[in-house]
Amino acid sequence: GQLLVEPCTKCKGRGRTLSSDKVSVKLPKGIDEGYRIRVSGMGHEGPGGPGDLYAHIEMEPHEDLRREAEHLVYVARVPYPRMVLGGQVSVPTLDGPHTLEVKAGTQHGEMARLRGQGMPRLQANGTGDLVVIFEVDVPKPGQLSAEAKTSLSEFAAHIGDEVHEHREGFFEKIGKVIRGE
Repeated sequence: GQLLVEPCTKCKGRGRTLSSDKVSVKLPKGIDEGYRIRVSGMGHEGPGGPGDLYAHIEMEPHEDLRREAEHLVYVARVPYPRMVLGGQVSVPTLDGPHTLEVKAGTQHGEMARLRGQGMPRLQANGTGDLVVIFEVDVPKPGQLSAEAKTSLSEFAAHIGDEVHEHREGFFEKIGKVIRGE
């Protein structure tokens, strides 16, 4: 070996310096969180030349869609009358909003599948599906008008369902005063 009497001030005699560079990495379609991509020759310099750089994949969650492998899941909160009578609901997809038919009599928790609207399969052909889960969107008591409450009570009586009106208690009244309702 060699003994350096006056080592370089930049590398302090090591013969290499640390630097940071921006590197573009091509991600394969369908990649998911937790995967690691190897970029040859972009790592630290070693005795045999430059090493490899490993990029660890982290993904931000989507505000509406949840990913499960190559499939996407969307929870559609649908008002009760639309679940009973049928109608339509707008579903977000990767290609933009999609109008989905809600069949009359749809039950809470039922699912619909939009084939081919999910994520591309990693290292395979095809795409996953978008699964839509229907949930009943029940209005809060303050959101119903007196007329709507009467109509719902009449409907409940018509189908033989007993409904007991909730009376406001002392602490509920005080809570409303404090909240300014």
